[in-house]
Amino acid sequence: MKKNYLTKKSPSTSDNITVKTTTLFKAVIVCCLFFFNSTFGQGATCATATPITINGACGSGSINDTTADLPALATCATGTFRREGWYRFTVTGGPLNLTITGVTTNRNLYLQLISQVTACGTLTQIGCANANTTNNGPQTETITATNLANGTYYVKVVNVGDNRDMNLTSLCVTAPCSTPSAQPTALTFPTLTSTSLNGSFTAASPAPSGYLIVRSNSATPPTLTNGTTYAVGSTALGAGTLVIQGSAVTSNAVSFSDSGLTSNTSYYYYIFSYINSCTGAPFYNSATPLTNSAITCPVAPTAPVNSAITGSGFTVSWTASAAGGNAAPIEYFLEVYTNAGFTNPIAGSPFSVGTALTHTVTGLNGATMYYYRIRAFNESCFSSYLNGNVTTLLGNDECSGAIALTVSTSCSYTTYSNSGATGSTGMTAPGCANYLGGDVWFSAVVPATGILTVNLQSGVMTDSGMAFYSGTCGSLTLLECNDDSTNGLMSNISMAGLTPGQTIFIRVWEWGNNNNGTFGICATTPSCPAPANLSATILSSTSVTVNWPITTPPSSGGYQYFINTTGTAPITGSTPTGSTAAGVTSVTLTGLTPGQKY
Repeated sequence: MKKNYLTKKSPSTSDNITVKTTTLFKAVIVCCLFFFNSTFGQGATCATATPITINGACGSGSINDTTADLPALATCATGTFRREGWYRFTVTGGPLNLTITGVTTNRNLYLQLISQVTACGTLTQIGCANANTTNNGPQTETITATNLANGTYYVKVVNVGDNRDMNLTSLCVTAPCSTPSAQPTALTFPTLTSTSLNGSFTAASPAPSGYLIVRSNSATPPTLTNGTTYAVGSTALGAGTLVIQGSAVTSNAVSFSDSGLTSNTSYYYYIFSYINSCTGAPFYNSATPLTNSAITCPVAPTAPVNSAITGSGFTVSWTASAAGGNAAPIEYFLEVYTNAGFTNPIAGSPFSVGTALTHTVTGLNGATMYYYRIRAFNESCFSSYLNGNVTTLLGNDECSGAIALTVSTSCSYTTYSNSGATGSTGMTAPGCANYLGGDVWFSAVVPATGILTVNLQSGVMTDSGMAFYSGTCGSLTLLECNDDSTNGLMSNISMAGLTPGQTIFIRVWEWGNNNNGTFGICATTPSCPAPANLSATILSSTSVTVNWPITTPPSSGGYQYFINTTGTAPITGSTPTGSTAAGVTSVTLTGLTPGQKY
């Protein structure tokens, strides 16, 4: 069944308007109306409204849709609905005051400004214009709308004159400029270097069209001119200024980067809100711009020089941070580490050096490589690092430089080296482990137990020799010499019955003096030493009393004793024959077999 058209009364006029229906009429009416419908002009419905831009290109076209869509004509209409066309525009950066101007060459022009709740839903007339009621002549109608919030609005262009198409010459939406009501807040600089920085801030509310960001050498904000655009890189705002984010291309970004800066220099940043969706744009909020300043970091010092290197320290000096600005005094920090990854600092590191260009580091181990780095600071931020390294001299090449070991109850190796060591002056060879020189010296104080054990661990050195000496440097007495041990080719010496408080000198070398380098060493004593110097008093052919001196330190839990006829020493886990109470240092054994060795 063909579609036809009939007429229906408009809610606002007494004349007929055309709406779609399915009722059949005469064929001639169908043909005529089909002709009109096929030549619909701009935006026949809300959903197909032609977009126009505020302060942009104006709309135009033939107004030829004969179907009247809601909302109905109201308030301003002085004629009868004949034709209509739909246009739409979007408000951003609102609220805005707008002027909608329509110009035609014929008919009677009626303009209707419409708001929506949802897309083309709940449409409401919020303004209209039909001041000129002349028919079939040029007409201009204007709607002035104030405080339009952000959103999409529609303009329905209606012919309320002759029942013919209307020629719309132009439909323009313009906004007079006004100053943005708010500035952004909270400008910070999360990243600073000697030549660049990053900035960020909180957006203004309500939001403007964009933000102009200006860098300056002055604490006085620049003066802006409304209607003038400032491009990125422009220096038009005065000497020492540079536009970082401009208004020539609108941007509402709330973060920025700035580069090409001079080190140790104060820079001021000014951020202005602006509106560009208006006639005469851009308009700036020049009053109290968001302001903050930053000082760029100093550059790193250069040319490290090591001097006064000893077995326990060194002095490092450097060239000052290259001149940039003079925003703040420059100080230096020295960090010293035992590894190239800069994760194991020495005691006291980092060292605050102040404005000095040299520093002496002490308390180091001999023949050890240390890694250091230096950076400058100017009360704002640090420079990058200047890196270097130094190897201390072998401080324990002679007995007089012996490194004191700490005696503990468990072994914790400390790494040393005999690289670069020479033979000890005036000392005879120790008599074992193919001594050919290259020895280094350590010392340890005998603990209260009278027992001292020194153990070596392989490193670069894999085959060692070690000797214990008593006495003083220059007058030493060899106590014991060891080549291999339970550590394989690395040495171990354990001596008991030493005098507590006595200093033992320890001599370490590499077997053959042909593979020198790092090794580990530790000094220990048992936490609960075994008694020594046992004696027995025979009481009869079947009984005996066994005595021993009290141990140092004394046993707080007494003593366990083991008796057998094999002479095999007990091992861990062996069941004792018996035990004594604390402080008891003898036991009487009975029921023995005459003539049996125990």
